[in-house]
Amino acid sequence: EGTTMEELASVSLEVLDRLGWRDPVDVLGTHTGATEAVALARLAPERINAIGLVSVPFYTDAERRRRMAGRGAPRAVPAVDGSHLLDRWTARLSYRTPPYDLDYLHALTVAELQSPGPHLAYRAVFTYPMEDELPRVACKVVVFAPHDDLTEQTERARSLLPFGSVFLDLPELGLDVFHGPHVGTMDRLIREHLPAGDPS
Repeated sequence: EGTTMEELASVSLEVLDRLGWRDPVDVLGTHTGATEAVALARLAPERINAIGLVSVPFYTDAERRRRMAGRGAPRAVPAVDGSHLLDRWTARLSYRTPPYDLDYLHALTVAELQSPGPHLAYRAVFTYPMEDELPRVACKVVVFAPHDDLTEQTERARSLLPFGSVFLDLPELGLDVFHGPHVGTMDRLIREHLPAGDPS
């Protein structure tokens, strides 16, 4: 129950080690992954060339408490009437608008139900001191800010960004930036702002 974001970042570094990859890398993270990207940049700055953050989970203390009680709690406890399944399915529709890609949402729901503890990653996010760590990131930081369920938190994080960071407000993009009609837009923006091996 005590998994930390630093522990998750350490696992990613171990993967790079096992792959034999020692050169600095660019890291792109969405939501929870954005928090891990910050943790990686702080934990091993010599190994991170740049980080791209797709939405930034920078919560107030009140938001952290509410979300810890919600997403941070174990979910999908089986109920006789199957209401636990409807609860997870309904959650997938939040912040999305019709027409829904039902096959895609079904795959996301099944993956969550099969996960042994998705709440542990959320707990790591909610306990990570973003307000202390993000301003101290030494590498290039690019924020991609779609208008999704973290729009308010991402905008709030502007005040934390190190000097020289790039903040891209993307009102035409929503929750699924790597699925659907906007994949090409994200591909272009990533190639433009996070060119591989460019330390500037």
